[in-house]
Amino acid sequence: MSTAIAERREAQEPILFSVTEKTIAESFAGYMKLKVNGIDDKAGLATVKSARMDVVHARTSVEKTKTKMNEEAQKQIKRNGAEAKKLLDLLAPIEAHLLAQQTAVEVEIARIKQEKEDALFEVRSQRMQEVGGSLSDTAMRFMTEIEFEGELDKARVAKVQRERAAAEEAEAAHKRDLERQAEEARNKAERERLAAERAELERMRAEQAAIQKAEQDKLDAIRREQQAAQAKIDAEKKRIADAEAAKLRAAEIEKAKVEAAERARVETEQRLAREAKAKADRDAADEAARIRAEKLRPAKERLLAFANSVEQLAVPDIWSHDDAPISMTAVHDCLSRAADEIRAMTEKIK
Repeated sequence: MSTAIAERREAQEPILFSVTEKTIAESFAGYMKLKVNGIDDKAGLATVKSARMDVVHARTSVEKTKTKMNEEAQKQIKRNGAEAKKLLDLLAPIEAHLLAQQTAVEVEIARIKQEKEDALFEVRSQRMQEVGGSLSDTAMRFMTEIEFEGELDKARVAKVQRERAAAEEAEAAHKRDLERQAEEARNKAERERLAAERAELERMRAEQAAIQKAEQDKLDAIRREQQAAQAKIDAEKKRIADAEAAKLRAAEIEKAKVEAAERARVETEQRLAREAKAKADRDAADEAARIRAEKLRPAKERLLAFANSVEQLAVPDIWSHDDAPISMTAVHDCLSRAADEIRAMTEKIK
């Protein structure tokens, strides 16, 4: 079969790169030393351009060869895939047939083996249960007959030992029961004796408690009378002390009011003085600033500002009657002419 496959292969001639590591080392390595010494180095620039074109040609040759080799490789991959698929399609039904034959026999062998193991397991489980033994399902299925018989003997011995131990335990339990009954009778008699003694002791304690309570009641009455008298004395002392404290607090409050009023008066005077001084300082600063600004303004600019102020003067409303000799329009025109003349004067200032 390998011969048939080899016969179908097509011989492919290797495609070699025209540029190799050796040619790069021999022909192009010296190009790394080339330099252009400024814009006036015409010869150096021409040499670098020529060398770069050599490298470009070598690079494009390598890229074209690589592309051609990749195309040939893709064609070979497609041919290999088609050949492999054809051969696999021929082998698949043969393998499936052989697998089916093998599986059928192996399944039957496994079924027969499982039936034998199940039957043996049932027999061993029954025998082990009869002697009260216990083994895992896996152990009973796969241990040898000798091993199973050994485990069965151990289970029989253990059963005999359990039965003997159970009989001994029953006898010991009966003996313990008789001893327990005797102990309970002794304990009952002792409890009854102790109960009688406790009852007598409780009676004596009750009598003593009654005597002590009567004496304590007398002492409590005397103590309450003393406490009531002391409470009256303490209340009077507290009333006198509270009155004195109230007088002191009233005097302190009045003193605090006087001091607070004086502090408020002084603080008000100081605040008003500060505010007056601050206002005076601000006014002086504003006036000084205005004077400085006025001095710094050119004469031409100040005259123009004056002309604008003249033109914007408010004319008093004295022409309310129709018989007024001069109209407001005439006054406005006069002011406008005056402002224009002042502006004309400013034009003469250089």
